[in-house]
Amino acid sequence: MREGSGETSVAVAPDAAFAYLADPRHTQEWFAGATLAEQPTGEPRAGMAWRFVLVRSDNRVVPVHMAVYDPPSRFSWRTTLPWPRTNLEWEMRCDPEQPLPGLSDTPPRAGEGQSAAHTRLRMTIRIAPGPVGWLALWVSPRAYRPNPALQAQRAVERARDALIEQTSEQTMDGPPARKPSAKRGRQRG
Repeated sequence: MREGSGETSVAVAPDAAFAYLADPRHTQEWFAGATLAEQPTGEPRAGMAWRFVLVRSDNRVVPVHMAVYDPPSRFSWRTTLPWPRTNLEWEMRCDPEQPLPGLSDTPPRAGEGQSAAHTRLRMTIRIAPGPVGWLALWVSPRAYRPNPALQAQRAVERARDALIEQTSEQTMDGPPARKPSAKRGRQRG
């Protein structure tokens, strides 16, 4: 098995980070290269199933399930392709973290005190190659797939950015601001 991990921190409580990221319906907001071919039904739970369209793999549709659902700390998604195909697992950990003053990866948002909850996000990507995948790894490990640690780091950073955007939308006062229409933007002269 080939694997790699990446991590970062975000000024969001672990339970809120977990609830948002574990729900596959938010895939397109942070999980690059995949869209939903089939929506999951019900609340997130172990065993929940759906299908991804892997955009970077010629829009290949793959079945996925929630292998681990352990709120608020850890969840894992796995592809369920039959042998001898290569399967992937994406595990996300959302652990509480005490921020170091002035060293947080994400600055506090306007109106927040320094006591905002922080979460250490850790993504691990595991690749379980089938026979052809093992052969490709043996012949040319670099050509087989991009570095899973690099992919995991990028994924966890997109997750952090999506959480920041999602929480800032929730904390805005009043209804969301409307964009001015072309008519309202013109001045009469």
